[in-house]
Amino acid sequence: MLFAAGSYYLNWIIGCGLPRVHSLCRYPNYRFRIRSIMRTSLLLLLGLATIATVAAQSAPDAKLLAAKAAADDLVHGKLTELAARFNEQTKKALPEATLKMRLGPGLAQLGAFKKYLDEPMRQTSGENEMFIYPAEFENGAVDVTIGIDGAGKVSTLLARPKVVKPPPAVSPVQEEDTIVRTRDFDLPGTISWPNGDGPFPAVVLVHGSGPNDRNETVGPNTPFRDLAWGLAQKGIAVLRYEKRTKKYGKEAFDGNTTLKQEVMEDALSAVALLRGTAKIDGGRIVILGHSLGGQMAPFIAKDDGKLAGIVILAGPARPVSTLLLEQLKYIQTLNPGVKALETQIAEAEKLKNVTEEMAPKLFFGAPGYYWKELDSFQAVPTAKALSLPIQVLQGERDYQVSMDDFALWKSGLSGKNNVVLKSYPKLNHLFMEGQGKATPTEYQRLGHVAAYVIEDISLWIKGLPAHKL
Repeated sequence: MLFAAGSYYLNWIIGCGLPRVHSLCRYPNYRFRIRSIMRTSLLLLLGLATIATVAAQSAPDAKLLAAKAAADDLVHGKLTELAARFNEQTKKALPEATLKMRLGPGLAQLGAFKKYLDEPMRQTSGENEMFIYPAEFENGAVDVTIGIDGAGKVSTLLARPKVVKPPPAVSPVQEEDTIVRTRDFDLPGTISWPNGDGPFPAVVLVHGSGPNDRNETVGPNTPFRDLAWGLAQKGIAVLRYEKRTKKYGKEAFDGNTTLKQEVMEDALSAVALLRGTAKIDGGRIVILGHSLGGQMAPFIAKDDGKLAGIVILAGPARPVSTLLLEQLKYIQTLNPGVKALETQIAEAEKLKNVTEEMAPKLFFGAPGYYWKELDSFQAVPTAKALSLPIQVLQGERDYQVSMDDFALWKSGLSGKNNVVLKSYPKLNHLFMEGQGKATPTEYQRLGHVAAYVIEDISLWIKGLPAHKL
């Protein structure tokens, strides 16, 4: 997704040195670089073979007391007091001012602390111990992880939304594992098949920003799986795959990251895979891009030259730096007076004009040159120059890619007789229903892509003429 693009809610990972905020883009290839620098001081030690997880001892000890005090400071927003509990390495890696900028907006979104939902869990590795506190707030629940070193100081800090996962879903359609291959990169994928022998029209799903899995999972939500199953039930085959940044991280790129590497190459490989599949009608293949994927869909279509059409879900029509700034200001209206948001807004203002000096510097986890390239991809004029059919869909409650973008799609594509544009009053950035103003915490509630959106997409695709190959 874009800026979930995280863009991106209150999913802060202080333990690896970078925040994940739902109003910001996620770029793991850059986070890995920083994580390696900070590994000795802030590495979260979960998942190591030496860790044994047990319930925290009933009799308080020094580390448990230190962890509880730090957790209390965090949940009550006492960040100055919390910073004072850091060990020297953590203080250097995460100064008080940075801590407040990282955590302040997320805490404001959560509202008032209510209670801990259970006793903490304890995870041990050598002299470091992790204590996980499930904390309930007015607007959601968070797992707070506090790491305590041998001296009783905070060595690791992590807070992420607590998600109650639904039971495993059973596919209502036949699915087949496959591999989307681009040069040396093998990306695990899934084809969802309609009933029958085909040949079927087909869709390739193209993710938003960040290291998305094939389902484009956000909290308990899986919008790409919803689309794949829904469209397959209506007679359309769907291919979804792990994004390159999800499977390979920083190893996915040589030198400077480009959108061609991150998005376009693998989408084109996915299209080629479908064209070589017997049960697919090669002349009726469509790209469906969400968020950043929607922005890039016209460029993918231009490079391929043989698509039957493109579907753009919440595709940015304005520079991404503009959308980032707009998102932060929107979050500020939900949380007035939060100093950390003011700092982030000031940082986002700098992205309007990225200079050569700014290019290698990190802004919200990505270097300046990446933001500059994002802004250079102007989707509307590229889409206007295409001769193929286009469907543009937009949720009216979406604050990440807003109705201002939709208006630009409408005006920019006016006069073309093969374009369909439609907006939906109740839908957010994930095309899931909600009421009132959309908020970042909304993405942590289980929902599904609206059935009427899937119906609109399927009817449009079925009405497309086949492209002559």
